[in-house]
Amino acid sequence: MKPGVVAVALGLAAANAFAYAPCDSPAKYTAMNDSLQPWRNALTEKRFDDLERHFSGVVKSVEAGTLSDAEGSTLFSVFAVASPARDPLHREWIQRYPKSEAAYLAAAAYYLRLAFAARGDKFSDETSDEQFDAMGESMIKANELLDEAMRLSKRPTMAISQRMRITTATGNSVRTAQHYRKAIKDYPETLQVRYRYISASNPKWGGSIPQLMAIVDDAKGMSESDQRYVKYMVQNEVASSLETVNDDKRAVEVYEKTFLLCPGLEGALDSAIRLREKNKEYAAMLPLAEEFIKRFPARGRGYVSRGWSLYYTGKIKESFADYEKAAELGYGRGFSGLAWYYETGTVVAKDPKRAAELYLAAAAQGVPGTKERAAAVREKAKAGASPVPAKP
Repeated sequence: MKPGVVAVALGLAAANAFAYAPCDSPAKYTAMNDSLQPWRNALTEKRFDDLERHFSGVVKSVEAGTLSDAEGSTLFSVFAVASPARDPLHREWIQRYPKSEAAYLAAAAYYLRLAFAARGDKFSDETSDEQFDAMGESMIKANELLDEAMRLSKRPTMAISQRMRITTATGNSVRTAQHYRKAIKDYPETLQVRYRYISASNPKWGGSIPQLMAIVDDAKGMSESDQRYVKYMVQNEVASSLETVNDDKRAVEVYEKTFLLCPGLEGALDSAIRLREKNKEYAAMLPLAEEFIKRFPARGRGYVSRGWSLYYTGKIKESFADYEKAAELGYGRGFSGLAWYYETGTVVAKDPKRAAELYLAAAAQGVPGTKERAAAVREKAKAGASPVPAKP
């Protein structure tokens, strides 16, 4: 595949080379996510020739500068699936295409995901030696695959980024910093390596706020749009670190400054909404929910957040309408919120059957407690008792 074909096909080609297009608009962000869908099952379907053609095209586009390495890494994320059944499939792809950088990068992404899945998300004193051993074995395999990918690569920043995940996870912060410094010297346009170092520089991983802010200074030679993306990622990490130490007030202030930098991304905006909701700051949450709806009108998340805000600011009918919209879009909390209205007879006539159906729809999407809520509504309806009002 010719360099640039992938970027153009995805609608991600930018005016300046290497720019992270999804930062700029929700349409480009959505295009990136949509572009992943056709490839999620391609490996299990054994479409090796298609995989090689497409992902070698991604590699070539990154080399040519028509696609940023951050976007390229996002595309390779479809291989980060912790299923042992995929192991022989990755080996077969490599066997068929032994000189394919793409095949090695894909397999490395798989083994890294397997490593972190084996490790789990508990503190180290709650993690068994067997888990650490399994993590180490997968990381060794990933490291060997990255050796091959880098040997074949003309611009190995995606592989370097993956290697930095390994050095960070194994506590080798000095080596992580060395990878970062060498990469931005050799490949000053790299975004993915900068992103990886930003993540590694969070104080909860042994970094610091000054270390994070220095990454913004390191990006001063980049284009305006790339500097903006780097600043977004740094500030988002700063806010995350403040949240870790329970400084929600400062964290939400930083999140709210950060989301303005990248109109296409949802992370900082979503976090700001989450903290406002957590702290029951509903009036402050309302404009954030409005912004989410503006950016992502086909997503139920924004409507639920606005519905929640409207309910607590006394606009009950408008809140009901937002929960209806979220349910129409198939969003789990939209179903559960709408169920509450039918359960309690708020705005609409009380309808236990409809409420139970909606709670079960929410349960099917993993909303906690909704399966039990459906059963309780049915039992109370049978007994002729009035449901106990609850919050949407």
